[in-house]
Amino acid sequence: MVVALAVRPEMARVRDLEPEQRRRARSFNVRRLRRSGATGPRDRGAGTLELVVVFPVVLVLIIAIIQAALFFHARNVALAAAQEGVRAATSYGAAPSRAVRAAQDFLDGAGQGALQSRRITRSISGQSVTLTVAGQAPAVLPGIRWGVAQTASGPIERFTG
Repeated sequence: MVVALAVRPEMARVRDLEPEQRRRARSFNVRRLRRSGATGPRDRGAGTLELVVVFPVVLVLIIAIIQAALFFHARNVALAAAQEGVRAATSYGAAPSRAVRAAQDFLDGAGQGALQSRRITRSISGQSVTLTVAGQAPAVLPGIRWGVAQTASGPIERFTG
């Protein structure tokens, strides 16, 4: 009894009461716990319900992050291909038609999935070459298509001496 008093004095007092008083004290404690928000039988399954509500939101967020990453990767690949094509076409003595071939070779080396439905257009105006690489970013979910178009241009090198 001394140990019980030292550890939990409120329980020792309930034990010292008469049976009728003990029943009222316990029912009062249960009501007080329920009002204070303590976990009780009415909270069973709350964690599962919260998971059912939160999980689809988290899943959509993860898919959106992956889709955005694929879009930016496709954009970077298109820009790098356009720059590579311009670099090949603007070097001294190079034919401007090398631009499209160099961009196509770069896209083939980057992999077929990096940029889908790709189109490469070249324009030459005066002493500069402009190359545009366009296509579609890969989609995580079918039906979602994000277009990508990147342009690079540069002056054609020539001897002016």
